Amino acid sequence: MFASLAGFVESVADEKLRTLLQSILDDEAAARAFRAAPGGTKLHHCCRGGLLQHTLSLCELVEKVVEHYPRLNRDWLIAGTLLHDIGKIEEMTASRRLGYTTRGQLVGHVALGLEILERHVAQVPDFSVETKSVLQHLIVSHHGELEHGALREPVFPEAIVLHALDELDARLDQAYRVIEQTPKDEEWSAYVPTLRRQLYCGRNGNRADAKQQQPRLTFAWSRSRPARRSVPRAGGRPAILINNVHMNIRTSGNVAR
Repeated sequence: MFASLAGFVESVADEKLRTLLQSILDDEAAARAFRAAPGGTKLHHCCRGGLLQHTLSLCELVEKVVEHYPRLNRDWLIAGTLLHDIGKIEEMTASRRLGYTTRGQLVGHVALGLEILERHVAQVPDFSVETKSVLQHLIVSHHGELEHGALREPVFPEAIVLHALDELDARLDQAYRVIEQTPKDEEWSAYVPTLRRQLYCGRNGNRADAKQQQPRLTFAWSRSRPARRSVPRAGGRPAILINNVHMNIRTSGNVAR
């Protein structure tokens, strides 16, 4: 799966941005931690390697979304999927059991992610200040709203998309896990506090197995596929979210933590 992530990085059209992302994957300690880190301990992708699974899932979703919305900057979204939770490689541990490092408990993955970004930007000569600011915003805004842990709310389309896809992937992972753990003869799951509801699991054991319902992610790259792809941008700059546009995608708290 790590090779598949490297394939997405290779497809980034912006040379400086691609170099930045490759420097993270080429960092032996970071790569080893990325392969092992969970996506969370209680909410979503709560397993060894869960962070990598979550990141690859988002990359696949990004490909679908940019096909439908071609004005989106694909490079920014691929970078955002890799970077939004990168701080978890230092926040969490999966050595014996899933848990948090001391620094992870004190600082959290958003701040740690900004530190990791800063270290690797310093290795890329003449890296764009604007692009760095965009990447920082993708990290600090991916939780969506201030009350759900975001330091800033998303203010350009790619940040809105990253938050929405992150929330979608996290919620579905949690929902499928709850369904899998519910006895086959139960129509409804137990109450799920983080989702603030019970989940419908099917009737009298006739439901489809939850694992079979999950999307199949191939994570396969073909060398015949164009390695790089430029995405048109209006005026070369990100569009700004109109103040009264609001994406109401949930009825309870953010689970993509």
